[in-house]
Amino acid sequence: MTGALTHTLEARLAQAVPDADERVRVTRLLESCMRAIADMSRMDESLYERLAAGEGSLLAQQEAGALLLQLAAVTLDGLGELVGVLSREGYLQALPGSTTLPDDLEFDLGGGHAPEPAQLGLDELDIDGALAGLSPAQESSARRTQEVAEAARSIGYGIQSQLDGFYRRFDAAVRGGHLGQAMEDLDDTRNATGDGVFALITAVMKAYLPELSPDVVVPTHRSTLQRALLVRIGVADLCRLVERDNGIFQDAAGARADQEGALARLCHTLENYIASEAFRMMRPADRWELSKALTALNAGGPGLATRQAAEGLAKFLDSLSSINQRDALRRHDLEVLRELEQALDAARDVAGVSFSGAMSLVQQAQALAVRLYGLSRELDLLLIRWRLDPPQLNRPGDLEQVVSQLGALVRAHARS
Repeated sequence: MTGALTHTLEARLAQAVPDADERVRVTRLLESCMRAIADMSRMDESLYERLAAGEGSLLAQQEAGALLLQLAAVTLDGLGELVGVLSREGYLQALPGSTTLPDDLEFDLGGGHAPEPAQLGLDELDIDGALAGLSPAQESSARRTQEVAEAARSIGYGIQSQLDGFYRRFDAAVRGGHLGQAMEDLDDTRNATGDGVFALITAVMKAYLPELSPDVVVPTHRSTLQRALLVRIGVADLCRLVERDNGIFQDAAGARADQEGALARLCHTLENYIASEAFRMMRPADRWELSKALTALNAGGPGLATRQAAEGLAKFLDSLSSINQRDALRRHDLEVLRELEQALDAARDVAGVSFSGAMSLVQQAQALAVRLYGLSRELDLLLIRWRLDPPQLNRPGDLEQVVSQLGALVRAHARS
């Protein structure tokens, strides 16, 4: 992402927006969004490189506060420029004073009308609401301009408010020496405002080029939820493979050839994961820990130091189950579990009337369960077993067993 539209997209806009002044405004808005997302996407690499250069001791360095301030400035520079563009185009006015914002940083924007500054709170806004009123591109230029203006105003106020709250919290955390808290706040703000910027791109594309996906503008963008799901799935697979081979590697009574084979598989598994998109979606400090583990595993053959490194890797991966507590995943999981429970209840209700109807509902429930992969070891093992040996749902016994197994998982997570 360079912050400039492709020639193909420029040509499509020229056809869709014949008015030159309007086309300039739309292009400027899209390019500002592109730059904002590009700047924010570089934060992970910048922080990861600093961690690597300092051998993981970024927060222990004397200049760590200054480095974090610099990182925040670079990461959010494009976002500040976008707010400036929105202001110059008349979508926004500066918010007076400091607004007290919720701590959860959930980016729920929208509603179509700019709220009063004193009433602005991210919990009260809804991105989907900001986009819902957009109509097909065939409507008049004035109507499209109005629709985009309403979405830009609502989403823009959310971004502007969140930046205001972030800078106050970030400055206080750095001054107070709470550097870990400051870094986490920067990461959360980057993720949340990135979702808002993508929503703004979606609004513009829906108004002017509804036949194209917003992904053509920022093909590498991943939402907060998409990033978290990628990491959760990747870590679940990695944890299972590491646990298997670490068990063999830690067996001091095992044959040396078995231990060497297990160590080689551990290194290969970790190398493949580090080359994956899931690894790139992880928080920089977690990526650094895995990189350190690979270096330690590659340092020598079976021995005390290597065994300690492998055991440390297994324990670290177990600790990453805390990803399930992230707000985006918790909301996702609760919604999927609710839909799963409804599908199972419906399947039980119709089983005596229509077996084919019950089978269709159980297939829906299985598909929903796949979306929860990584939530728990029990669920993952069940899904893997089904992948290797799919249950024959056209047999009543298999159908009832699947309903029972999924029902037990739903009840278990309802209690957690």
